[in-house]
Amino acid sequence: INNNKCIECSKSEICQTNDIEIKCKYEEYLDNNKCINKTCEEDMIKDQNGKCNNNNNIQNCLNKSYVNGKCVECLNTYSPNLKGECINTKIEYCEEQNIYGCKRCKEGYYLTKEMKCLKCDDKCETCYGTSTYCMSCSNDKYLRNDKTCQSNEELNGTCLQILADGSGCGICKNGYYRNGKGCSKCGKECLTCNQKDKCIICGEGYFMSSTGICKSTTTIKGCKGEIDKEYGCRECLTGYYLINKECSKCGNKCITCLNEKECNKCEEEYIIINKECIHYSNINKCKETKNNKCSKCSFWYGINEEGTKCNKEIVWWMIMIIIIIILIIIIIIIIIIIIMINYIITRKEKKEQEKTTTIFKISQSNIKFISLGDGIITNKKEIEIGEGEEMK
Repeated sequence: INNNKCIECSKSEICQTNDIEIKCKYEEYLDNNKCINKTCEEDMIKDQNGKCNNNNNIQNCLNKSYVNGKCVECLNTYSPNLKGECINTKIEYCEEQNIYGCKRCKEGYYLTKEMKCLKCDDKCETCYGTSTYCMSCSNDKYLRNDKTCQSNEELNGTCLQILADGSGCGICKNGYYRNGKGCSKCGKECLTCNQKDKCIICGEGYFMSSTGICKSTTTIKGCKGEIDKEYGCRECLTGYYLINKECSKCGNKCITCLNEKECNKCEEEYIIINKECIHYSNINKCKETKNNKCSKCSFWYGINEEGTKCNKEIVWWMIMIIIIIILIIIIIIIIIIIIMINYIITRKEKKEQEKTTTIFKISQSNIKFISLGDGIITNKKEIEIGEGEEMK
């Protein structure tokens, strides 16, 4: 800006005045507010700031790796120090390295996290990460799946048949399984296996469960008879049911069952309702049980066909007894009425008779009577009967 007018910079991209430059054009660098051309003299080289420096000042410095006259990147096996000089930092047993450390170690050595090389285990021909994590083995050894090397001589105790070329085992002995070209021991529960915990045949004291795992026979409770290695338990004791080769306890108060929720026979005083054992006291009006059924209900209640409920019902025999008693009472009343009527009639007849006849007890009379026969007696020897009179 000059006299409040914008004037184009003559040499730089941005300037305060023509003599004070702020940002230079391409291939120029700023030095004391002046833009200097980047073209260097012979035997000079531009550094990373665009300044020209003598390339021969620092030995083993990578071309164009100067900053303010100091080397920031050196040739292989060299590293810059604090002074910007290149010093030898060759890493032992390293086949290829850079300023950060080794990139690849020689055969028989492995690269650490610190970018250094350490020797592999004697059994490994090559290894990775650690000395015992083998990638390849020497001729008299073979590589196992766990990345360790094992000698063929070590196979004698575990291998049934060694491969023809001697490079490992073809068939392992019982109790061992193929692990790469070697044999590893099966779990203690296996007689034979194809992996450590994948048994083919269970060992002594174990059986093959429904999930394919060998379980200890001591874990089975309630088994009747011997437990088979392959089939497990075949029959359970009373109070248990068979499920997946094992025995499980029946439900509460259940003696025999199909499964945990389906009971076939219950303890005494219990009734089977919907395959469950229910105490008879929980059945309304039930008083006694027999064969897991209600056998007796309260009065005026009867047992249903299944023997699981007491239903209210009429007691016919009791009604019949009541009817008979009522009939007897009625008959007795009728008899009493008849007797009373008869008594009244007799009494009345007697009173009528007493009006014309004297009735007395002969035994208490002082009159002497003579029997005439047929129940007729008289106190007279002669009876005069007038003409036209009738004897009564």
